[in-house]
Amino acid sequence: MQEKLQWVGKIYWKLLWGDFLRFPPPAQFFDYLANNKIYPIIEDIYKVKSKESQGKVPIEKEIFPKFANVDDADGFREVLEREFNDQRRRVLAAVGPKGREKQYESSAELYSTMWDRLSKFLEEKGVARSREKGMREIIETFIQNPKNYAEFYSKLQKTLGENESNNPQNIKNLKERVLGEDRVGILLEIMQKNYTGSSPPTLEEFYTDDFPYFNYVALEISMTRISDDKKAPEGWEIQRNLAGDDVDSVKFTKILRNDAKEITDAKERRKLIGQLRDAIVEMTEKDVKIGEDEVMEAYVPKDKQIQYQSTINYPLMYEILVQSDRKLTTKTLKLTTASETNLELKEGSDDEKISAYFDVMEDRDGVISKILLFSIREETILPYFSKAKGSSKYFPPHRSLEKMLTKGLSSAISDVVADSIISEKGFISSKERSKKIKFKGAELQRTKEERRKLLQDIKIYDKKTLLTLFNGARTGRVKKKFAKYGKYITESNQIDLNTDIFSGNFGDIGEKLVPVSEATAYATGNKTLQNTLDRDLQLMFEDYRVNDDEDLEDNNRLFFNDATKTVSIKAGTKKEKGVEFLLDEQEGDKETTFAKAEERALYSLVKSVEKGELLSLVKGDIKFTGKLTQADLFEYGFILSQDLLDKDYDADKEKLEGLREEDSSTNNEELVSEIKQFAAKLDNDLKQLKKEFVGELDRKLQDIVESRGRYKKLYGTDAGQKLISIMVRNNLLNRGKK
Repeated sequence: MQEKLQWVGKIYWKLLWGDFLRFPPPAQFFDYLANNKIYPIIEDIYKVKSKESQGKVPIEKEIFPKFANVDDADGFREVLEREFNDQRRRVLAAVGPKGREKQYESSAELYSTMWDRLSKFLEEKGVARSREKGMREIIETFIQNPKNYAEFYSKLQKTLGENESNNPQNIKNLKERVLGEDRVGILLEIMQKNYTGSSPPTLEEFYTDDFPYFNYVALEISMTRISDDKKAPEGWEIQRNLAGDDVDSVKFTKILRNDAKEITDAKERRKLIGQLRDAIVEMTEKDVKIGEDEVMEAYVPKDKQIQYQSTINYPLMYEILVQSDRKLTTKTLKLTTASETNLELKEGSDDEKISAYFDVMEDRDGVISKILLFSIREETILPYFSKAKGSSKYFPPHRSLEKMLTKGLSSAISDVVADSIISEKGFISSKERSKKIKFKGAELQRTKEERRKLLQDIKIYDKKTLLTLFNGARTGRVKKKFAKYGKYITESNQIDLNTDIFSGNFGDIGEKLVPVSEATAYATGNKTLQNTLDRDLQLMFEDYRVNDDEDLEDNNRLFFNDATKTVSIKAGTKKEKGVEFLLDEQEGDKETTFAKAEERALYSLVKSVEKGELLSLVKGDIKFTGKLTQADLFEYGFILSQDLLDKDYDADKEKLEGLREEDSSTNNEELVSEIKQFAAKLDNDLKQLKKEFVGELDRKLQDIVESRGRYKKLYGTDAGQKLISIMVRNNLLNRGKK
């Protein structure tokens, strides 16, 4: 029946379009891409198109270029959602997991299939794509040189994602769609031959990089209600609460070979757990009945109830090639009376409380606990705080909300481009991992200052733009005096990162250009290098445009985007550029006209947003991920103030609309004045949001401490006990005496 439908469809297509195949109109393209019943109609289009149909079709002009820098299904979904959201929704409603004609079990499967099909068309059409190496290419490189696994393993982890709950399906997709049986067999052979490890790793080695230890596992046993004077038996390492300040929850971990009897035999593992329990629980003398009229004095566990959970933590490569994690159900040992967990409020400044709250949320790996959520003026903060990934999972809190509350709107906007490269917490974590210590006090402050200096005055250069112009230098399409730039490209048409102006080490960003945004761009804070590169790129671009009529369109220009601090070749004219200025006309007066970051951000919106759309976004439009611009942050602050504080800005917006219609340049003194007034007003309003945020947070924590009955899931479950440990570890609450 399926083949008959496809045959009928092709006949209809031929009657409709004639003797040669064409793509459907852009508005219908994604329907054909997603629907398994009609996709075969266009599947082989590039194999059968006749010469008379070879001109650029709308699909190739309007859709293909949007995906030129996409490398995987996640990137495809982001572009689809941003550029073609109406079509995306229609496809989901038609053939998605809840569609009228369901063809996919999950939206991830749908997007992955659509991307596979689209990337095939892009390859067949020969669309020029500037992107990092794909997974298949990196796999082949690793197979050829198994001793160099860093690039392969990093790409593998990125492909699977960090969310453990998604790993089983992601692993399945990876094995079926990317590896295939042949590659699984080859990789398994490589791992068994090269990465079995001659001796057991330490816990730190295993959790820092498990790749070299394919035949080892970490057996983790977590227990609650454990005596405070007990130590881990020989061979085990112990973590109390992951914070070390109490004894309510303990994790014991031991490295074993994956063929050890405690791993392969569940009975042996239970026996081991029993031995561990007996070694660490507190015992007491008690008369024990052994017959109808006979008792004996014995040592028995003092407690009546101990909860434990056992997890076998396999290396990721073992999970992929052999099996997924095995996790035992949480068990309850009826040994003692559960001792209550008492919590106390922790003293601290408003900024310290806010930072501790966000540390707790980020420590939850994207799972936002509703226990810790609250409302401001009866408006729940969740939609403004985090964006849902699915039914119950959320992205981590908005990366700039904490900074907006603690340091103010201006600081959050000033830092947004740097934060999109690497956040302060991300930078600190990377430094801590490299030094294998936790920074505190002066060392922590030095690390923050190091990042600030590295990322101040940052400027970003689009990779595709650099490759285009550097290739022009190499092939003689620009003047000979720029020939040196051709030396920065390798034989495989990639940027050489071991040169005088490029580096693969992020720490060199203050002196050289380093890869950012998943290697789709290069950034530097070196003002001298920026000035030299800006001047040379502009001159090279003019030469290139004269001597090349293939790679550049007539309306291509070299732009600097002030909102993202990015230099790139784009289509457009000076009249249409919005917040983008020609590289050699970077509106020098704007920096002096608007001294504050929030003023410059609002001005960029005034220059770029269409008529009637200025500050018209709602909470569903908040941008949580990807590259955030300074304008994004201003709009985010605007939505927070408008919705959570009930502020009315209609008159301000109306006035701005009228003034920019008259003249949107900085020559319009009345417009400049209104922008400054409005930016100051929003900044001041958001200071009120900080007070209300801290007030509601204090009330929530007070309620948790004093009203145990309302928080049974927090105090009475393993998940709740884990959350309590996270709150204590991150200084949001203290543990009280029992």
